[in-house]
Amino acid sequence: MIPRTALSAPALRSGAQFALIFAALGAHLPFWPLWLGAWGLTAAEIGAYTAAGVIVRILAGLVIPLSADRLRARRAVMAVVAAIGAAVFWVHPLIEDRTSLLLATLAIGLVYPGMIPIADALTSAAARAHGFAYGQARAWGSLAFLLANMIVGALIAEFGVDVARVWIVVCLGMAVFFSLTHPGGSLGTKGVLPSGGDVITLITKPAMVVFLLAIGFSEASHAVYYAYGSIHWQSLGLSTATIGFLWPFRSRWKWC
Repeated sequence: MIPRTALSAPALRSGAQFALIFAALGAHLPFWPLWLGAWGLTAAEIGAYTAAGVIVRILAGLVIPLSADRLRARRAVMAVVAAIGAAVFWVHPLIEDRTSLLLATLAIGLVYPGMIPIADALTSAAARAHGFAYGQARAWGSLAFLLANMIVGALIAEFGVDVARVWIVVCLGMAVFFSLTHPGGSLGTKGVLPSGGDVITLITKPAMVVFLLAIGFSEASHAVYYAYGSIHWQSLGLSTATIGFLWPFRSRWKWC
């Protein structure tokens, strides 16, 4: 039975933001390599572009959330990042050369690591203020990711791989509104904020270095799947509808 607090307006609005972010990610991770392949990139180039995007993601995950806190403008920063993401995906069909495509790939690297930590912080603040559990809102993101895998895969099988791009544009465009109206507001940004020096001190502590390395190796194990999983399955003759059905098992339970 769903707790009553999970159906309160603040919980649902927080959950809607997570759902939109992860619905976009649920189309991007499985099917964007196929879009890049259809554009004309080789398998090696897809790997290189994906790796370049990851470098930006690392930096974005550090800089954007911290900047949002220091500006005390979490909602506005998240909305700007969502708008940038929607715009970049929208103009992809106009890209005709590899250099421009690489720049667009780097810009995309700002989106998810820029939005997700801020959504986490806003939802945690909203949960404390409005009496619902963070996990009740976050669960909508996981559900949206799984559904996006399957729905977008089926749509691509019917209408072509550009469906993934359109889906992402719509999700991120809607996320702009939910970013600006998030019930977490500016809650939780009062008080002393960490400086750049504080962050450097933290991430250079031996225990934190070991922790970050462990996380890094774990995430590195996913890299080949994210870049080449769908391409490999497609080469085996599987339809995108089938690939979309397999992705939830691979990405969430790792047994497939």
